[in-house]
Amino acid sequence: MRALSDLGARVTTFNDSIQLEAQKNPVQVQDISIHVGCDSDNFYLLLAQYLIRPSRIRFTAEGPAKMTDLTQISHFLPVLGARLTYAVPRSHSFPVRIECSGAIPNRIQVARD
Repeated sequence: MRALSDLGARVTTFNDSIQLEAQKNPVQVQDISIHVGCDSDNFYLLLAQYLIRPSRIRFTAEGPAKMTDLTQISHFLPVLGARLTYAVPRSHSFPVRIECSGAIPNRIQVARD
């Protein structure tokens, strides 16, 4: 919910339900910070949304997600026209900054390992 709110979505809760209100204006994709919470899967889902457009984003996390090793994804992102930099020197986890060119190749070959 917080990530959606960071993106500018209007999120409201009532009892056990969550309501999202559609946006009339497109989401700003430059120089925003998104908090992915305790689950690193949120990061991967949001990253997939941003790889297709030129953008600069900062991702933060908490709890178990904050300790996620992002080394493998940082090596793979250049193939997708993006790069990841760690906000904390010598860290391999959150917070990170990602710059996306929006130019994803038509075909990618992934090694077995």
